[in-house]
Amino acid sequence: MLDIWAVFSLLYLLGHIFHRENPLFVNMYASPYIFAQLLLSLFHSFKGGLTFLTLHTVASFFTPIKPNTEFLLWNTLLTLTACEFSYLWRRRIWEKEKEIESLKVMVDKLRSDLHFLKISHDQLEIDFLINPRNIRNILADIRKGLPKEKDERRIAKLLLNILNKYFQITDACLIRYKEGKYEVIEGERKGVNFNDPLVKRAVHEGESIFLTPKDVKEDIIGGKDLSCLAVFVYKYEDCLYLLTVKEMPFENMNEEVLREINILFNYLVEDIVYSKKLREFIKNNEKHCSFEFLKELFKARELKRNLGIDSFILIFDIAEGNISQQSITKNLRHTDLICIRKEEGKVFILCPLTSFHGAESVARRIENNYETLKLLDIKGLEDDKMLENFQLKTDKDKAKL
Repeated sequence: MLDIWAVFSLLYLLGHIFHRENPLFVNMYASPYIFAQLLLSLFHSFKGGLTFLTLHTVASFFTPIKPNTEFLLWNTLLTLTACEFSYLWRRRIWEKEKEIESLKVMVDKLRSDLHFLKISHDQLEIDFLINPRNIRNILADIRKGLPKEKDERRIAKLLLNILNKYFQITDACLIRYKEGKYEVIEGERKGVNFNDPLVKRAVHEGESIFLTPKDVKEDIIGGKDLSCLAVFVYKYEDCLYLLTVKEMPFENMNEEVLREINILFNYLVEDIVYSKKLREFIKNNEKHCSFEFLKELFKARELKRNLGIDSFILIFDIAEGNISQQSITKNLRHTDLICIRKEEGKVFILCPLTSFHGAESVARRIENNYETLKLLDIKGLEDDKMLENFQLKTDKDKAKL
């Protein structure tokens, strides 16, 4: 405020020297006071403009020339106009500064996110180069490791080893839940918390459930007993098989990887629950194909029904001559299985976890290598009539096997 008093005093002194008869320029519509009043209003807004106006108006009443009403209104109008313009201009500058500040915060956040994204990308690239993961390669590895005697603990141990090898899951447990009781099949028994909210919710809903950052932030699941990152569920009759995961790398906490884990979990649990019943069924029925073919066909059917994973069967007609299973197998992928029915003159090739285009590619390769085989059809596993051709019942109640 000292600058306002200083300007007013300087103008009064100069006016007293050069314009002695009217040093305050009263009733004059263009004067140094008007110019100073506009500048102070623009610089200090209402505080500066009204203060200078008050000083000038009060001082003018003590001069020989009294101010008239028009002069007072003119000064007031100019001052208020300049003050309002200053206020709007300052507000606009303040809003732009806030906007720029907000943009700077967003840019810093995006820069940080980009940095973490680059680190994650580099880590994923390293993981892919060091340990490339393909679901069919994993299934081939599982088939090699499956014990001949279908002991559920050995199969469960194989599952945990596969998860550790391909997904770096170091703390997981396979549990059977039946009639309100939990039974640990394989895994660290002491580390299992059956009061975990994620486990309770998975048992209640009968579906796999995963912990997301949103769940933690909004405390959707919450609870002091929370210890699991994911719980995978497989339902069989009145029994639930649970795979609890407590520790896994952050980069694997995404939908694609969790879906792969769920597929492998379903695949191996079906080995536990269906192998014995399927073996008994085959003993009591005419055997057209190998046990392994029928088992994999049935498991592929269940993956299609439960998870929507496509698998296809290629049906070839044997035009003439004999053809050996071993020679065809050399042209198949390591996950494909073959069944030859010589009495019908047909060859069936199962392509598990394969898209329709992938199945077409396999079919073209077989036709190109074997002139005696003619492709009749490519069937999806939703075709119940085709499954009945293998004497497999398709009722949802698998206990009837």
